[in-house]
Amino acid sequence: MSGHTSTATFRSHKPSIPAARAHVKAVLVEWKLGLLIDDALLVTSELATNALVHAAGTGDHFTLTLRRRHGMLVIEVADSYE
Repeated sequence: MSGHTSTATFRSHKPSIPAARAHVKAVLVEWKLGLLIDDALLVTSELATNALVHAAGTGDHFTLTLRRRHGMLVIEVADSYE
């Protein structure tokens, strides 16, 4: 599994959660990691929801990063709190 990174930014509001999920699905299909889609979508939903709920009022966006490195898929979500 070679290294790849994908980063996308979404507005901090509820419709961004399905948008983030769609982005993850598209990236994993592109990276030929279709077997990971269901688990990755669940993780993405949880992380994006946490960013919205726990950072409410502190920022206007969150960033979703997918990293494919050394046989692992890493999913990161960061809010825009500074």
